[in-house]
Order: sequence, then C-alpha cells, then structure tokens
Amino acid sequence: MEGMPSLGERVDRLEAALAQLAEAQARAEARWAELGQALAQTQARLDRLEAAVEHLEGAVARLAEAQARTETRLEELAQAQARTEAELARLAGRVDRLEEAMARLAEAQARTEKRVGRLEEAVARLDEAVARLAEAQARTEERVGRLEAAVERLAEAQTRTEERVGQLEVRMDRLEAAQARTEAKVDRLAQEVGALQRIVGASMEEEAADKVAWVLGKKGYRPLGEAWAVRNGGHEVDVYFPMEGPGGERVSVLVEVKLRPSRKDLRTWAQRLASPGFQAWLREKGLEPPYLAYVYGFRIYREAQEAAQETGIGLVGPNGEVVPPAGPL
Repeated sequence: MEGMPSLGERVDRLEAALAQLAEAQARAEARWAELGQALAQTQARLDRLEAAVEHLEGAVARLAEAQARTETRLEELAQAQARTEAELARLAGRVDRLEEAMARLAEAQARTEKRVGRLEEAVARLDEAVARLAEAQARTEERVGRLEAAVERLAEAQTRTEERVGQLEVRMDRLEAAQARTEAKVDRLAQEVGALQRIVGASMEEEAADKVAWVLGKKGYRPLGEAWAVRNGGHEVDVYFPMEGPGGERVSVLVEVKLRPSRKDLRTWAQRLASPGFQAWLREKGLEPPYLAYVYGFRIYREAQEAAQETGIGLVGPNGEVVPPAGPL
C-alpha cells in the first residue's frame, strides 16, 4: 500500500504529454497565422505592381501625345517657310514691274535683305530647335526603350510571382492535409486520455478505500464488508464501506475521492453530507448513520487542510491521515 505513489508518476507523465500536445497545437496555429500574413503581403505586392503598370502605361500614352504635338509644330513651321518663300517671289515680280521706282525698290530691297537676314537667323534658330527636338526625341525613344525593358522585367517578375503563388497554394494544400492528420491524432489521443482517466479514477477509488481502511484500522476500527461505490438518482458516493468502531458501534464510512482536493471540494462535500435530501438517499440505499466522512486526495495542499479543519471532514493522502474527522455525523 505504501508503494502506491507510482500512480502519481503516471499522472505527471500524462499531464506533461498533454502540455506538449497543447504547445504543438499552439505552434501549428502560429504557423497558420504567419502563412495568412505572408499571403496578405503577397496580395498587397500584386496590387502595388498592378498600379505601377497602369502608371507606366499612362506615361507611354503621354509620350506618344507629346510626339504627335511635336510633329504638328514642325508641319506648321514648314508651312510658314513656304509662305515666306512665296512672299519673296511676289516681291521679285514687283521689282521687274516697277523699274521707275528703283530707288525705292533699292531701299525696299535693303529692308528685305535685313528681313531675310533676320529670317535666316530665325531659320538657324529653328534648325537648332529642330536639332534639340531630334535629340529630345532620341532621348524619348531611349527612355521608351528602357521603359519597355522595365515592362518586360516586370512581366517576368509577375510570372515568377504567379509561380511562387502556385507553389504556396500547393504548400497550403499540404498544410491543410497535415492539419487534418493532426486533428485526427488529437481525437484519438483524447479518446485514449478519456479511457486512461477512467482507469486512473477507478484505481484512485481502490487506493482511497485501502488507505482509509488502513488509517481507521490503526484506530481500532474493523471492516464489516467490502468497499464499493454508490451511484444512482443524481447522487453518488465514491467509496463506502461499513465498519465497527473500537466500542463495537457500527459506522458508515463515506469517502469523496479527488486528485487534488481544493477548499471548494471540501466545502461542497460537507454541504452534501448535511443536506436532508442526500441523507434520505443514503438511508434509502442502506447506508445508515452515523457517518464517518473523509476526502481522499492524491496531492494535498494547505487550503485543503484548512478547509478540512473548518468543516470537520477527515482528509487522507497517500502517506496517511492528514486531518482527522471531527467525529461521526
């Protein structure tokens, strides 16, 4: 009987296994949350990429419009040059017809030459402007070329992103399958734990009966029958056995079994024992007073000891009696 603490080791190992399972589940949920964040970041990057492509398309359209406007201006300049040349031709005709106004024509010719000089300067400036425009056009074409290359690189990056998204979807499918297997294992483990709890509960009731009988035997009590559990009609007694006291009196020993009895457990057991309905049920089942009440716990804490002293309920642990009962009820 004194070697029974090996049951505590089994319970400790069970609790450690349950804690490890909880930690594994928490890590799986954390990985799932990290995967959801990675998906959200990928979607945000795709949205920014789409906006950038739309911006580049707008820039290319504006460049095309600017090129069209440049070509229109060059055409207007050519028309102005043609009109100037026509004006000069008409001036030459007037010189032929107006020989008597040679002096005036000479003056007009001088003025015309000045105008032609200014026109030549304007044409030179126009040539420079055209040259600058050609350079600007070349730079524009170069920038458009770089833009096209950037768009191609962007398309390649988009393709790689789509491939990575596909790989991520495959990994998600695998993760979901692994999660399903984990849940199935957890279900099986819960069934095994439930079965083990039932086994542990029955073992603790047997240990409680042996330990309380041993404690009372040292006080001169003698068992009058086997220990057994009474459960019916919503009431229960974990361990009951009749005993004969040192003076020959008959008592009914009632034991409540808890793994770690708390203050609340002691008080609840005391209230049940004092309940007229519970006492009537005990007598109905053949459990006659007086009653000697105990609580057996595998681990005993100070609060349980204090509650046992307050309520008058006896408290027994694996090493024997911790608090004796105040007396029969």
